Amino acid sequence: MRKHGLLFVICGPSGSGKSTLAKRLLSHSLLKTKLARPISYTTRAQRRREVDGKDYFFISPDEFRKILRENKILEHTQNFGYDYGTPRQYIEQALKKRKNLLLCLDIKGAESLINLFGKERVVSIFINPPSLEVAKVRIIRRAPKTEIKEIKRRMNLASYELKEAHRFDYQLVNDNLTETVSKIKEIILCHMSR
Repeated sequence: MRKHGLLFVICGPSGSGKSTLAKRLLSHSLLKTKLARPISYTTRAQRRREVDGKDYFFISPDEFRKILRENKILEHTQNFGYDYGTPRQYIEQALKKRKNLLLCLDIKGAESLINLFGKERVVSIFINPPSLEVAKVRIIRRAPKTEIKEIKRRMNLASYELKEAHRFDYQLVNDNLTETVSKIKEIILCHMSR
């Protein structure tokens, strides 16, 4: 039996469907009792349909800096002017209790966790959108009031991230949500059974 839990990290550009995939995986009948998702901190504004304390902990930049100074954040990054951070205590305690966790992170966050916990504990999965144009449509649909400038920044970052996908353990194209969930489920179950 493994002495620790596993961290399954889903990465991909804006519009790749990371959050939707994570929600489906966490509610899947075979995974919902075997997998948990830590709730990250963010300084960005809450989007419609997002719930504070369920999707993210929405906090002010001052609060974020305070908990960062207090070493309560395991890894953090800044995207589009907003801070994102993973709660240290939750992750460390869950891994000690042999819980398996699912996280949606950017490339820097995934690298941080691999450096902290090693490849034997972190399984990295990169999600590609079917195309950059599809990703753009998804971004606009998700947040219709997104400014053109921010959409351009997200698309520029997406181009960079797609070039880094080869560094991940697995790469999938999310062109069919049900099929992509099924593929990730198989990856997760395979690693859990080792």
